[in-house]
Formats: sequence, structure tokens, C-alpha cells
Amino acid sequence: MSSDWDRLYFLRRYRHRIKIVFFYFFFRSMYSERHPKKRKLDQKLAMFLTGDMQPVSTVEGNFFKEFSKELNPAYGLPSCITVSTKLILTLYQEEKKKLMNVLHEALWISLIVDIWTLRQNAAFMCISSHFIVAQMEKVLQKGQQRLHEKRRKI
Repeated sequence: MSSDWDRLYFLRRYRHRIKIVFFYFFFRSMYSERHPKKRKLDQKLAMFLTGDMQPVSTVEGNFFKEFSKELNPAYGLPSCITVSTKLILTLYQEEKKKLMNVLHEALWISLIVDIWTLRQNAAFMCISSHFIVAQMEKVLQKGQQRLHEKRRKI
């Protein structure tokens, strides 16, 4: 009986220290913001949301949170604001750099602009582009040579 009273006394006396130790080990098991695994998972989350055209509010859903915790308990989901202002913006900038690198190698670029209106006077504009890079030019030249050879046979 005295051991139960001793335990109760210990818990009451040192409860604030027990809480500190508990929170230290609980939060220590989660990835820090600079952890490479956290950054990679954040990037994959942004790719999932943008690639599948999911709403940013998906990360706030209870079932998505449970699903994420089940997959990796150490990963803390970012908020909607973090996803929309940081993660998706970072992904956009990376993809823009990749596209710019490809376009700098382009030999020709063709732009097509389509403009149309609806009956409700809502206007739309669509800009699309086509380009040829040096690697594609070699393939096109081989294709043209084969086409000319086939025409000569006819």
C-alpha cells in the first residue's frame, strides 16, 4: 500500500518534469523542418496536389491526416498556407527553371494564341507553344531522309 502512495507522491511531485521528458521524446521522433526526409516528403506532397489537381485543403482533411500518420508517423503534414505559399511555389520555380533550360536550347519556337468569348461575354485566351531542340532536329532530319527515299521509289 505504501508503494502506491509513494508512486502517487512521485507523480504529483515531479509531474512537470515528466511532461517535459514526454514532450521531448514525442517531438524528437518527428522530422525537423530542415530534415532531408521532411523536405523530400513535402516536395512529393506538392507534386501529388498539383499533378492530380487536388485542392490544397486536402492536407487539412481528417482522413488524409490519419492516412499520412499511418504511412509515416514521424512526418508532420504542413498547413494549407504552407503548401500554397511555399511548397507549390517552390515546385513551380523548379519546373520553370527546367523549362527555361530546355527553351534556351530550342532552335525554333512557334507560339499559337487562341482567343474566344462565350455568349456571356467572358473572354478567354490560350497560349500554346511548340519548339524543336537540337536532339529533335537530328531525328527530324533522319525522318525527312527516309521520306525522300520513299518518294523516290514511287
